[in-house]
Amino acid sequence: MMTDGVGQEDTVGKAPTRFQQMGNKDSRLSVIVHKWRHYSRRYGRLSAILRYIGRCYPRVWSLFGGIATTSYLKWWKRQPGTKLLNLGGGGNLNEEWLTADVDPRADVFVDCGETLPFANGTVDGIMLEEVIEHLDYLRGLKLLKECNRILKGNGILRVSTPDVMWFAELQIRPMLSNAQEAKEDFVYREGCRLLGTNDAPDELIRAAALNSIFFFHGHRFVYTSQSLEKLFCLAGFEFRRSTYREANSKLARLDTHPERFRHPPEISLYYDAWKKA
Repeated sequence: MMTDGVGQEDTVGKAPTRFQQMGNKDSRLSVIVHKWRHYSRRYGRLSAILRYIGRCYPRVWSLFGGIATTSYLKWWKRQPGTKLLNLGGGGNLNEEWLTADVDPRADVFVDCGETLPFANGTVDGIMLEEVIEHLDYLRGLKLLKECNRILKGNGILRVSTPDVMWFAELQIRPMLSNAQEAKEDFVYREGCRLLGTNDAPDELIRAAALNSIFFFHGHRFVYTSQSLEKLFCLAGFEFRRSTYREANSKLARLDTHPERFRHPPEISLYYDAWKKA
């Protein structure tokens, strides 16, 4: 997923004062206490402890994460009302949906590249927000087929994923107008992060931004609109092209990735898909 590793030059190399160190420690402690209360209240103390261990030792979590979150998954399935899934959503939690991911912060442990632990036709809506690009082509196709299997007849699948053509077209766009605009630009941040320097020619930064979509963020397969639409067809979906938070889309109001990861919405493709009649 998109992360931002550039733009911290104002604090790099400056030793914090004693009072700043004390403040930082208090802030970190406050965050830890808040998270402990949240996770223990939502999942129980034992699960909260196991999730903390999982954050420290991801390989261990991959072994017992499914067992540790089974009770919460069973509880969720028993609840009445609309069933919304946020697959691969990491720590993006909300009372409105179930977040399923290998990340210990998620509600339940689910590997999106494997068979999903939900019965046929039991889910009303699924969010795949910047997820499918983290799987290779075959596992991505399997994920879409699994989504088709568990969706109800009138269910909706909402997909967003980086648009490889947006990054390719960077190479022919006009130069950035000034240094300040450049430093605030997503392309500048991504390009400089890959290059390892904030001082590089514009042409190199743009080329690096294109490369970043393949070599950063754990991406395995990045799509064009045509290739993603073909994948929908192979998985048994009808679909339509959408836009970020489109008013006419049932699930677009749940789009949050650009705000959470500080990137412009237009770098991604947006689609709504549903089962073929």
